[in-house]
Amino acid sequence: MPDCPRQRIVLNAAAGSVEDAGALEQRLRALPHTEVVCTRAPGDAARAARDAAETGIPRVVAAGGDGTLHEVVQGLARCFDRVQLGLLPLGTGNDFARFVGIPSELDAALAILESGEEWGVDVVRLEVAGEDTRWILNASSAGFSAVVSGRADGKKDGWGALAYSLGAMQAIPELQAYRLRVQVDDDPPEELEAWSLVLANGGSIAGGIRIAPDARVDDGRAELLVVPQMPMTTLAVVLPKILLGQHTEEDALFRRAVRRLRVESDPPMPLNADGEAAGETPVFYEVEPRRVRLVTARS
Repeated sequence: MPDCPRQRIVLNAAAGSVEDAGALEQRLRALPHTEVVCTRAPGDAARAARDAAETGIPRVVAAGGDGTLHEVVQGLARCFDRVQLGLLPLGTGNDFARFVGIPSELDAALAILESGEEWGVDVVRLEVAGEDTRWILNASSAGFSAVVSGRADGKKDGWGALAYSLGAMQAIPELQAYRLRVQVDDDPPEELEAWSLVLANGGSIAGGIRIAPDARVDDGRAELLVVPQMPMTTLAVVLPKILLGQHTEEDALFRRAVRRLRVESDPPMPLNADGEAAGETPVFYEVEPRRVRLVTARS
């Protein structure tokens, strides 16, 4: 009888950095004690991850971009405690992989799967009325940030990490102010007029924009950044600082480290979860400390 596989690689061979899909698949299938499931359509990665967990495979590897990783995490949500998560970053952004020390170079990433250590990392639960629960490893954005993320998706193949910056500049005429009611942990709610909100578990978004330089993925907290409504002349100074990761001392911004976060807005703000559309406010976030058993080079 064939050996039971020790890991299932969920492969999106259409991910942004893949040049020879056939050769990549062949190489992965040659790994010992490994099975490979290729995705063809949205939802395939989540189903493949869920099936692996339910059949007792002890490790699932997301081989693709941010969307593949997000789907695999959703598929593993009911069994984070039983299944390790591996990562072969094949996309154009790879923000979470970079932040946790997993390189985009295939040989190096495969070496981590072979000899890396398990690291318990935080995951953020996102609850929106009428939507399925989402689990976020890297970041969620709302308002202007979510609009920019949607614009950037269509430019990634040609522009890579620059797609987000380009999308931000192009979307400025669409700026809309939202009246926010923000409650951090058990603190009294705070109200403010704002354009954008980002909750970051990892440190960067959009292929390297250091949206949360103080973030850690194992401290039980996520980093909240709200861009309040401000004069366009001020925004013209603040936005480049955010895009360059030089905004941590900027007094015009609202920043907090949070365990739980409730956000209401008028009008409702569009949301995304690790770059995927996720409904609109009101929304509740909660950090679940060290729930994900990530295979990485550091612990």
